[in-house]
Amino acid sequence: MNEPVALRYDFDGHGYLYMDAGSGSDWASRVKDCEFLYTHPLTNAEPIAWMHTNSKQIFKTEKPNEFDLPLFTALYIHPPIKETIFTNIDFLENCIEKTQQIANLHQEIYLLKEALQDCTCQGGHSEAYLKAKGKL
Repeated sequence: MNEPVALRYDFDGHGYLYMDAGSGSDWASRVKDCEFLYTHPLTNAEPIAWMHTNSKQIFKTEKPNEFDLPLFTALYIHPPIKETIFTNIDFLENCIEKTQQIANLHQEIYLLKEALQDCTCQGGHSEAYLKAKGKL
């Protein structure tokens, strides 16, 4: 996971205060109740702020205009690690369930193909087909 480049804190109902490395070497430990900001999102999240690339202590909460955009870096909040782990576990459990469903469908297709190969051209149902459908 990449390192935080800034933090935001003290929401007053209208906006946040921001701090980054330009505030001194201990910037990341000065504020206890804060949200760290990163340059790469962990999810498909929208940026929550933009930091000026050259003048680190300039922040914008609204997306810069097209002319200024190349001068700014988008900032994202990472979800807490615990939430990310649970989200990933849910995703993996869903994948396992879907994989099992696909395996069951493949098995059913195999049995039906086998039954069709056994089937006579007179339109009758073979013993294998009836077994595959659970009718024998």
